[in-house]
Amino acid sequence: GRATILATGDLMMHLPTVRSGRSGNEYNFDYIFSYIDDYVKSADYAVVNLETTLSGTEGRSYTGYPKFNSPDAVASAVKSSGFDLLLTANNHCNDYGTHGIKRTLEIIKAANLDTLGTYSTAGEQHYLVRELGGLKVGMLNYTYGDIGDNPSRPSINGLPTDSAAADLVNAFDYDKLDLFYSEVKEQISAMKASGADAIVMFIHWGEEYSTRVNSAQKEIAQKLCDLGVDVIAGSHPHVLQTMDLLTASADSTHQTLVLYSMGNFLSNQRADNISLTTGESEDSLLFSFTFVKYSDGTVVLESAEI
Repeated sequence: GRATILATGDLMMHLPTVRSGRSGNEYNFDYIFSYIDDYVKSADYAVVNLETTLSGTEGRSYTGYPKFNSPDAVASAVKSSGFDLLLTANNHCNDYGTHGIKRTLEIIKAANLDTLGTYSTAGEQHYLVRELGGLKVGMLNYTYGDIGDNPSRPSINGLPTDSAAADLVNAFDYDKLDLFYSEVKEQISAMKASGADAIVMFIHWGEEYSTRVNSAQKEIAQKLCDLGVDVIAGSHPHVLQTMDLLTASADSTHQTLVLYSMGNFLSNQRADNISLTTGESEDSLLFSFTFVKYSDGTVVLESAEI
């Protein structure tokens, strides 16, 4: 088997972008993605981080930074461009509370897209295994947050999740990484029991607008490598960061490819609008990687491109 996965960074809907897709009372954002459709559709599975909520307009309006709420048409545009999975665990997933978390998932699923990272009900499976091109790929999505006495109810971006959101967000705390590693280890075991041949982690981490990878990212990446993750694709800094090939501490045969930050995919974070005046927030990439499974069951990461 052979499976190519394509991933990209933060899809943000600042208000100028929202307004750009408006015609009367309707919204359509297909034009935004029209120039990359061929790239996206060429992959077996395409993934993007949805850094906004789809919370609707009942009692609220569409909003940009610092609390994001976008038209439902975002989901249909992403689907028509060829994407398959929207990542929803990020520091804006709780901008409109439990209502926003659940309604966002409802709209995404209605557009026939997969979701990963946040959940509609407690106790749902917190990972995804998809059969692609003759092999199975297991996927995880986590965001940084603040975990207090109740790990199932993290604070996201300083906004505590309420009791109705218990166990609905995959979050880790930089000060409680052992808890994170324990969860990941359990989920990897569960994915492999479901037949996963390769493991991919999509993670929201790092320091905004810093092109330098920080020590926490490096520490986490190495531990994920040690746990058996094959590819790590990062988001959140809104700028591109470096790529690395890690080797497991106790098993020199296992390596992990990590792209620490895929940067912004869609945003209005122009150099003249934010404190970062050098323009890296306007850079983007598509990250493509291919797994191959041989007849003896061996699975390798055959190639990767940006």
